Amino acid sequence: IAAAIAKVRLQEAADRRVGTYSRGMRQRLGIAELLMRDCKVAILDEPTSGLDPQSTQDLLELIQQLSRDGMTILLSSHMLDVVQSICHRVALFNKGRVGFIGTVEELAARIGGGAFIVDVEADGIDLERAAISTDGIKAVRSAKSGRWEVDATSDVRPELARLVVQGGGSLRNLDLRRARLDQAYNRYFREVANAA
Repeated sequence: IAAAIAKVRLQEAADRRVGTYSRGMRQRLGIAELLMRDCKVAILDEPTSGLDPQSTQDLLELIQQLSRDGMTILLSSHMLDVVQSICHRVALFNKGRVGFIGTVEELAARIGGGAFIVDVEADGIDLERAAISTDGIKAVRSAKSGRWEVDATSDVRPELARLVVQGGGSLRNLDLRRARLDQAYNRYFREVANAA
């Protein structure tokens, strides 16, 4: 018991009544129970609900440590940024059935996007027309004048920079980011799940 209480950092409150615990402390106490039972799988439903930012961060770090220690964590949450930050794979349910299971990158690829998104700012070029036939580029969307969002299967920044320069354009910015779960989720349900 003492080891489990220490692992979830509740030693100072171990002698207090559970009714006096904050919500975050109760969440950690629940995880201590999992540790005492030597569980191999934990199902956590909205574990950060109602927690303040520091308690949320502490609990997420604890969940990640349990995963590193070999526990399988099934996490149900509507906070997709949190899910993406700590989960290796995601499952999307549609009409009571699993519609997709895999990585965020695999989800992005399934809906026709890329694992990477490159934000481009350039003047004097129609990047949409110039980049669409480039290997690794799935889609090019014009965000507004002189700005584009490029879906790609890999880091295509060198190719995009070359296209801008060769096309006589002036490159102002080139930023790489990973596909976002919230965007892939919304697109999946808008385009794929509802078509089924």
